[in-house]
Amino acid sequence: MINKFNEFISKFKFITHLNTDIDVARELKIDNSTFATMKRNDRIPYEQVINYCKDKCIDLNWIINIKNN
Repeated sequence: MINKFNEFISKFKFITHLNTDIDVARELKIDNSTFATMKRNDRIPYEQVINYCKDKCIDLNWIINIKNN
């Protein structure tokens, strides 16, 4: 079973040229501990990602198109 959060974070890091989870949390304006909890619970921060993609003109479909295995 693929971890949805890990697939999301890989795509997000790739497209934004970020290296660490802390960088991603900062970019999405999410507290580090909240971000860690989301990762542990395999919960993608959809609201923050949608807003970020709208602001930066990034293809949202590519980032959140996660396989359901």
